[in-house]
Amino acid sequence: MLDIERKDQFPSSFGRLPWLIKFPDEEKETCTFINFTNGSKEERNIPEMKGKKCFGCFGEWVLLIDKETRECFFLSLVSYSKVHLPPFKESIVCIEKFSLSSSPTSPDCIITYASFNGDFILFCHKHDKEWTKLLVPYYHDQYPHGCSGVNVIYNGWLLILSKCRLAKIFDFAALCDHKRVEVIPSYALDDYSETYKMDKYFVESCNSLYLVIIHKFGLGQHVIHMEVHQLVEPSEESEIQDRLYWNYVPNIGDQAFFLSRYNGVSLCAKEFGVEPNCIYATVPCFDGERLYKFCLDNQTFSFDLLLPEDRWNFEGPLFWAIPTSRMQAIEFETPLDVVESNKDRVIIEENQERNQILRQWTDLPIEMVELLFQRLSLVDCLRVSTLCKAWASTSQSIPEENAWPWLMHSPDVFNGKCKFFDPVCGKEYSLEMDVLFTNQQIAFHSSRDGWVVMSEGDEAIYVLNPLTKEMIELPGLDCPCYNCISFTGVPTSPDFRAFAFYFEYDDNDKMVKIYSYRPGQKELTETGQEELTETGQEEWTETGQDELTETGQEEFTETGQEELTETDQEEELTETGQEEWAETILESDIQFCGTINNPVFFHGEFYCLDRRGQLGVFNPEVVTWRVLTKPEPICSDVPCYAYACCSLVEIQGDLIAVFRPDTPLKPIEVYKLDRSKMAWSEVDNLGDITIFVGFRNSIAVPSPLKRFRNSIYFPKFDDREHRNGVFYSMDDHQYHPRFYGVEQPTTYVWFQPSKLLLQKDMDAETSSLQDESSLKTLN
Repeated sequence: MLDIERKDQFPSSFGRLPWLIKFPDEEKETCTFINFTNGSKEERNIPEMKGKKCFGCFGEWVLLIDKETRECFFLSLVSYSKVHLPPFKESIVCIEKFSLSSSPTSPDCIITYASFNGDFILFCHKHDKEWTKLLVPYYHDQYPHGCSGVNVIYNGWLLILSKCRLAKIFDFAALCDHKRVEVIPSYALDDYSETYKMDKYFVESCNSLYLVIIHKFGLGQHVIHMEVHQLVEPSEESEIQDRLYWNYVPNIGDQAFFLSRYNGVSLCAKEFGVEPNCIYATVPCFDGERLYKFCLDNQTFSFDLLLPEDRWNFEGPLFWAIPTSRMQAIEFETPLDVVESNKDRVIIEENQERNQILRQWTDLPIEMVELLFQRLSLVDCLRVSTLCKAWASTSQSIPEENAWPWLMHSPDVFNGKCKFFDPVCGKEYSLEMDVLFTNQQIAFHSSRDGWVVMSEGDEAIYVLNPLTKEMIELPGLDCPCYNCISFTGVPTSPDFRAFAFYFEYDDNDKMVKIYSYRPGQKELTETGQEELTETGQEEWTETGQDELTETGQEEFTETGQEELTETDQEEELTETGQEEWAETILESDIQFCGTINNPVFFHGEFYCLDRRGQLGVFNPEVVTWRVLTKPEPICSDVPCYAYACCSLVEIQGDLIAVFRPDTPLKPIEVYKLDRSKMAWSEVDNLGDITIFVGFRNSIAVPSPLKRFRNSIYFPKFDDREHRNGVFYSMDDHQYHPRFYGVEQPTTYVWFQPSKLLLQKDMDAETSSLQDESSLKTLN
């Protein structure tokens, strides 16, 4: 129990709930205790920590190293007793991690340290006089990746993560005996990364080991995704290579994980009164230290700002302090019989008044009905039109613009349910889809003309129409790290072709890989090269539309300054029946920093926006890639990886670029391409346009109602009172209803429903589209 004489140095509820602690750093000598449930903070002075740097929190024990003397010891937060270790003389990078084989009080406790980007580990027993340094073979012929510093001792094995997602597994007994140690890669986690950075954590829970990976992108560390894998050991008789592998898991049951830069901890949620099946993680961002909450029940995440003043502070990171005494579970008794009786009474009363209400509504003038339809979602308009014959004719005049983009996400793949959220009307619908009955990880990539590209696991790719249930399976793509994927033509037509783009992240790389698939296509044969001469400012030659040469490529006419010749590879498709993706490597003289957001198919070509505002153009007919010198980059003086959150949309014949920082401290910037000058011009007002932005795809639509115009919607919703969409107003440059504390699906895509297909679903005897909003109201 806590030291009675010094218990005032801790918050009153410390030891009963997980608390976040920021230990002293160069700027302050006190410890900051943060209650993660409400964000409240308390400062405390602990003399034993003065001049020390903390490198881990293990239950009640914290690992401290004196900055001057290099003294190394464990300090108990309960009794303030110490367990001394050998002096630590190695230089330490801020993201490296220590691990323990058991409690510091155990006589067999072994402490390990993995060097970041190095080829050695350090380990010691608590009674040793010095640390033992041992070289380990991180660099394998097939897996040449250095250490990330993340390590854990589990079941007699030392697991160390490389910079990719591979786990290097060592026989810990062999390490201690200085025997030769083999690297055993975990094959289920290939070198897959579509992000600039991944934060990785080992978490031991219920006699199992989990690996949590948080995907981040860009200089601002924009969190886009999270996944959980479990280490599987099928049988002891099998070979080691077959015995250890990672398996994706969609939930963690009644546990709750707590992650920080240095430690990952699991707790039984019920025993400590926290929400189960959730992961809490601290992440440093542009606006300060954030606390992310990943809810695995509905596959969403949200974040709040804990320390606004701590921007990129690696000297004083946060640690989770584990409760040392269990909190009494509070049981809430709910009078279920009363709830049910109330619900029944409401339904009976509604049934009694239903006929009278219908008679009153059917007498409304058609003009008033049309005004009513303007206030309803498209689904509600179609359903209301079925109430009487007079209103049925009115539904024919419902404009297609009422088909707002929906946020399509899959909160529960095991139940095969997909949800669609209308952010404008605050309505949510659900739909069962056979393809979603899976134990694999699901990801939505893009949508076009009512069709959605979806992947299952590492390779399976589908193009599906959620409303008609039509689905086309594409061949597996042996490139899980592609940036974006799109298609031309209707997937059920012979003109259908799919394309996946992969851009290198090297600051000097000018290469793009394009994977193409066409049903019936067999191979790509090279037919030569194509030359494009640029002499200054680019103009588009149009005759009604863009003028095309015999090869199908859009022709540019330029006049002006010095001459530049750009040579692109050209390849011709031979239609002889291919069942695999064809890979094409194209290069340009100009660097292109591609994003994950999908390209825009515009005038027969794919237009890609890079993170600095350059345009790259891919012609699918002649298979050419060119980076345009005009328009000039919007952010030419920033690093290639700086602005990851950017989107390109097309509306009414115009290309619009949206740059959005992941912080409310900076405004969203919008640019429109002036085609007459081939230059970007900043836009302060979108007029009648509403844009729906996401990390993978974005859509722009004309807004039929004034109150929704000049806005940018995000793939987020606020559930404080009832579910509302989150948007940024270009009028006041503010987020509504708020920026922090709102939820976002971990995998989603913007999907624009078809009025015609929705009408067919409404006319069916049993509509497949379930209104989740009405269910919540009844419940």
